[in-house]
Amino acid sequence: VSLRVRDDGDPLSTAERRHFFEPFSPHILAHEGLGMAAVLGIVRSYGGTAHVKSGFEGTEVSLYFPVGTGWGDSAEKETRSHLTVLLVEKEQAVFGTMESLFRHLGYSVASVFNGQSAVEWVTENKEGLAAVVLDAQVSEMSALQCHDAIRSVCPSVPFLLMSNSSEEHVRGQFADRDYAGILQKPFRLPDLARLVTDTVGSV
Repeated sequence: VSLRVRDDGDPLSTAERRHFFEPFSPHILAHEGLGMAAVLGIVRSYGGTAHVKSGFEGTEVSLYFPVGTGWGDSAEKETRSHLTVLLVEKEQAVFGTMESLFRHLGYSVASVFNGQSAVEWVTENKEGLAAVVLDAQVSEMSALQCHDAIRSVCPSVPFLLMSNSSEEHVRGQFADRDYAGILQKPFRLPDLARLVTDTVGSV
């Protein structure tokens, strides 16, 4: 099974094509380079692959998937449907993809773009919250401030941290704080499923 998306813009250079699926490639504008890296990670998690070609007629991205594959059992998903995961993610390119992935795993999802909105959402919805998935580079307030503010409202809610930085950097950033795990971008769906399921299971 294949999916192709094409535009009619200027062709990519050889270097741009070579680094097309790399997170924050130097050939891509700042804060716009993680999307295709995340897409490639998701496609590979299904056993698929991706290809880009570019010429004077535009650029085409092709995604290839094995027939008949999927992730997760429908009965398992049904048992998760009453659980809400709060996604705090500042990158618009990743935001929709992450939200779709959580829904694919069977969870209800609440999504916000910044730390302040996350704190406000939790203040109003803390009773139904199963876990918080927090981008370690979230905007409006630092991820640490966001974590601490949410903890003051929901002391026991588990946290899963996401980052394109190294795990060592995130551990240093959240030293002496309680969190369930770290998810490095780009990620694979089985890794996401395992970490989120373990996190929600700790409630």
